[in-house]
Amino acid sequence: MLSEVRMLICASDLGKGSRSDFRMAVQLAIKHNAQIIYLHVLEHFTEVIEEVMDELAKCANIVAVKESTTDIRRITELYNRFDDRFIVFSGVDDIALESLMLGATGWISGLTNAFPKESVTLYKRAQQGRYAEAVEIYRWFLPLLRLDTIPELAAFGQPFLHQATIYTRLLDTT
Repeated sequence: MLSEVRMLICASDLGKGSRSDFRMAVQLAIKHNAQIIYLHVLEHFTEVIEEVMDELAKCANIVAVKESTTDIRRITELYNRFDDRFIVFSGVDDIALESLMLGATGWISGLTNAFPKESVTLYKRAQQGRYAEAVEIYRWFLPLLRLDTIPELAAFGQPFLHQATIYTRLLDTT
């Protein structure tokens, strides 16, 4: 499906003052053949967001969206508006299960690095429709998943992005 992924990150609230930022991000996505665009949107599926997604739908190289709002309704709204035009990934750890249950293809997560077995098992159970088992894992995991949604804690790791030890690997930012 996505054998070699190139991603462009566009972190913006896409409010009134950021439409030019978004247009620049779309131009960069086209120029660099980005395949996934990460929309960190802080508002509901308004006309601004619809306009943004309509523009993205015209970019043939963009095949996936990392949906990172905390509004779980966005997964359904994306499918209702664009059918299967985009592969939709959940980008918020503490609504990962709900996103997968509503049709997200995958889950781009920070906590999967620390808990790979639990994350993969949760994902597989959801994909298999084994929701009772997935919920059991999710309820145990949720307090930890919430840690990755606190901006101050997520930002804490920024100084360490380009460091590695024998226990960690460098973050691949290419």
